[in-house]
Amino acid sequence: MNFQKLNYTSFLLFVLIISFSSCKTQKKLVYFNNSEGSQSDSISPNFYSFVLKKNDLLAISVSSLNLEAVKPFNQLDFDLNSNRSNNNSENLVKKTYLINHLGEIEFPVLGKVKLEGLTKYQAKDLLAEKLKEYISDAIITISIQNFSITVLGDVKSPGTFKVENERISILEALGFAGDLTNTAVRKNILVLREDGEKKKEIRLDLTSKQALNSEAFYLCQNDVIYVQPNRSKTNSSVVGPFFSVTISIISFVLTTITILLTR
Repeated sequence: MNFQKLNYTSFLLFVLIISFSSCKTQKKLVYFNNSEGSQSDSISPNFYSFVLKKNDLLAISVSSLNLEAVKPFNQLDFDLNSNRSNNNSENLVKKTYLINHLGEIEFPVLGKVKLEGLTKYQAKDLLAEKLKEYISDAIITISIQNFSITVLGDVKSPGTFKVENERISILEALGFAGDLTNTAVRKNILVLREDGEKKKEIRLDLTSKQALNSEAFYLCQNDVIYVQPNRSKTNSSVVGPFFSVTISIISFVLTTITILLTR
């Protein structure tokens, strides 16, 4: 009878341990689990008003009621990736402008214009101001052609992803990468960002709603996101995938035997 009671007690203890561990694991897996339905603080627009950087490839269009006046500023170039003949007019695309190592572009008629460090809106205003000598009602459109982000680490599909609309949150970026795996550390997501000549490290805890107000919630061009695997996965990659499970089973068996022998 005592032996049966001991087995039953041991079984209950084992179930409680497993249940407690499952609760703790669930909290580690759920995004924003400390949110209770309250409205978060509004996110500052500055968090996603990114600035132009060196090596950004820009498409710049100039519009006006005077169609003849804008022609010199809307140059065309050959699309080298096209399969059409180079003599075909359909092979022409709008010229793009690379921000060079000095932070400048070479713009038609205007020559060198420094755009590094400006937001797109500031760059539009600057170009419009410089074009007033030639066009009084110039409307400038700027888009970044090589806006991309990279997601590495413990995600399902790591890689580099091109962003079409130039605005992406870290959640969307992780969605591109197939989301985090169950073994990913959600409390310590690393975002590497170019800050002038330096790299800036920003950490986010995706289990906290405070991540919504992080400067890295909205990403900038060329941001790199690294997702750290948890200790269990790191250890299993070194000593084998079943090592931690085996240790847990052995520990439980030894505990049970110890209890039986001390009765």
